[in-house]
Amino acid sequence: MLGVDDKCALWADYLPVEQIEHWYQECLLREPEIIKIVVENLKESDESLFSYTGSDDVLENRAGYYVALLLMRRVLKTQKLSVNDLFLIGRQKFFEVVKALLENQPA
Repeated sequence: MLGVDDKCALWADYLPVEQIEHWYQECLLREPEIIKIVVENLKESDESLFSYTGSDDVLENRAGYYVALLLMRRVLKTQKLSVNDLFLIGRQKFFEVVKALLENQPA
């Protein structure tokens, strides 16, 4: 989507490569759990999934960005949109699409 891999898109060079790789693998392993938390808190303004604490727990370190990247890809694919089209669909429509995608996750 951005011409870089997921890890670079999500972290750039903020952490050492090994740490980013570990974080990404943890996100992959815990993806259903992370998505469940996002679904449960979709209307909340809790920013904890977007914070960095330095902990080894991905839930305390930017897991929200991981889910956001997944959702952007899924929205683009399911709605047959370009990246630029995302800015045109409107907040309400976007929220409805994201909610539907999150609620229809495989268990």
